Amino acid sequence: MGVFYVLVAGTILTAAELMIESLPVPDNSYQVLVALALGGFPMALVVSWMFDITSKGVRRTESVVPKGERAKMLVLQLVALRFALILAGLICYWVLGG
Repeated sequence: MGVFYVLVAGTILTAAELMIESLPVPDNSYQVLVALALGGFPMALVVSWMFDITSKGVRRTESVVPKGERAKMLVLQLVALRFALILAGLICYWVLGG
């Protein structure tokens, strides 16, 4: 998942760098794209932990944890998601020079 994300984000950022000068967008548009790409990475990792892409569509990842431990796993996933959101926000703030 991480390698795929890096390849897609790199391709999008390269294309944006080539096209951004000819588009009527604000001066910091490329920095915003970089911030979104960097901040989106932790989110993509957490979401890939919680969901699977199958031939039938996006499905919740099947739990291999015993029933008694599922509540702990859900709390761990929610904490990881919250941490990833905070990290994404901090990365965007840092890249944009906030």
